[in-house]
Amino acid sequence: MKNYLKDFSRREILSALFSSLMLVSFLFLFQQLDLYDNYYILAFLTLSLPMILSHRFYLLEHKSRNRFIGRVIHDLIISVFTILVMAAALKVSGVFYKIGFYTNLIFAVLLVIYVVELVLTLLNRIFISIGWRIW
Repeated sequence: MKNYLKDFSRREILSALFSSLMLVSFLFLFQQLDLYDNYYILAFLTLSLPMILSHRFYLLEHKSRNRFIGRVIHDLIISVFTILVMAAALKVSGVFYKIGFYTNLIFAVLLVIYVVELVLTLLNRIFISIGWRIW
């Protein structure tokens, strides 16, 4: 935790904001194209691309891997930004009634981001065991 907070800067905030904006824009784009009904792999890739890019940017900026506690904190920052952006976008577009309550939105975003993080961590471990490194 101390190592992550020592390296914490505005770059983490900006990369989290970029990741959440990219995630929300992908969600709205693919919802408009009706691609989620049949292509579950595409949905997973859509949800995991901002997470992969944020971890990759961290590796390129800091020249070291983001450890577990740093990824959890960074995912929490991404979740907060995503919740704020999605709530604003759903209110502006007039379809917030589909979500119901803010608690549903918060639970859905946290669940999706941390499940994607868990799957990506497992995939990274598998790739490390065969000699590849994603981040």
